[in-house]
Amino acid sequence: MRFRPVHAYLPSLLSENPAFRRFWLALLVSSTGDRFGSIAMSLYVLKVTGSGSALAGMLAVQSLPSLFIAPLAGVWIDRLSRRRVLLLGNFASALIYGLLPFAQELWQLYALALLARCAATFLLPAQRALVPDLVEARQVVQANATISAGQQTLLLVSASLAGLLVGFAGASAAFAVNAFTYLAANGLLLGIRGELPRTTANSRSVGQFLRELQDGFSFGLRHPGLRIVLIATFCTAIAGAMLGTMEVILISETLGGGDSGYGYMLSLVGLGAIVASLAAPRMDRRFSLPSLYIIGIVGSGLGFFVYANAGLLWLAILAAGLHAVPWFLRQIVIDSIVQQWAPPDLRGRIFAILQMDRPLGLLLFTGLFAAYIDQWGPVVLLNLAGVIYTAVALWVLSQIGTLRRMRAWSARR
Repeated sequence: MRFRPVHAYLPSLLSENPAFRRFWLALLVSSTGDRFGSIAMSLYVLKVTGSGSALAGMLAVQSLPSLFIAPLAGVWIDRLSRRRVLLLGNFASALIYGLLPFAQELWQLYALALLARCAATFLLPAQRALVPDLVEARQVVQANATISAGQQTLLLVSASLAGLLVGFAGASAAFAVNAFTYLAANGLLLGIRGELPRTTANSRSVGQFLRELQDGFSFGLRHPGLRIVLIATFCTAIAGAMLGTMEVILISETLGGGDSGYGYMLSLVGLGAIVASLAAPRMDRRFSLPSLYIIGIVGSGLGFFVYANAGLLWLAILAAGLHAVPWFLRQIVIDSIVQQWAPPDLRGRIFAILQMDRPLGLLLFTGLFAAYIDQWGPVVLLNLAGVIYTAVALWVLSQIGTLRRMRAWSARR
């Protein structure tokens, strides 16, 4: 009796493409370790310092690299082999998390947290920029959806396992697991073949580096389709920051769900993300990328109002899960748009620029609305976020003609 190999039971893109399968497995392994590491780091900071403000300070420190280093990282991602960037970033991350158990002073924790985020600032755009080198252009939506489905499924499980591990064996054990997963991911990445060669600059001067940096911003703003995506992403960043901050208060305090209610909400959001990931390839066969982008951004905007005004805990948790479907669909589509519309030698820079949206949104939200959180409450602020998001979505809808022309241009290219 002959047995089929395990990968024969996987979706066709994974079973038929060994390079992408290795890449997918590497991301799943490292993403699982990341969840262990992030949970353990927060708990470890509280244990060492006993201070909630110290934890908030660490989160603020971690937002700095995405805002200030990401554009520089994008240049190196486009200069070097993206597989090599991932190998170096994973090795650096393993080393950093291996050192964390020895950090006993607050400044040491902050320094290692900052270094870990610096490594992630290289890893995340490089991962997204590498996908089109491993699959055909028509498969990028399926590839991004397959990555998202795998990661979201494991995140549902790994959060509970991370909490149990830290509770029984301490944060050091979780750091060790995270370090090991980065090294295991490198073992998988070493077997990847078929990556497109990178464009290497003839000059390594500072002036050349700055010109390459400028080229990334210039191309993103000159390209009509990418300009729409970039403007919409950054304009909705503040609404995303409101959501991430206010839903904790809405579920756990305003609606009385407590920690368990917030946990149920996160689980349902994870299920919504999985639904979006499974639906995206099917929808891609029926709709164009611009149409899917419109569906995602309009659905996300309107979903704020349903979520904010649910009134009952179980309705709000259900609304959060439903809201996650267009929210994650939009992210899958944005990745696919950049992968199809940006040239290979600029792709890393565009993804690195997009990575700046979250910290910028947090800074804007903190500066403009933090003083009104207690006065206005989560319901008012989430409705305001819905107004902002929906207004941007309607502007994007008005630009649908430009987006469709870019789709036709991409098909000809």
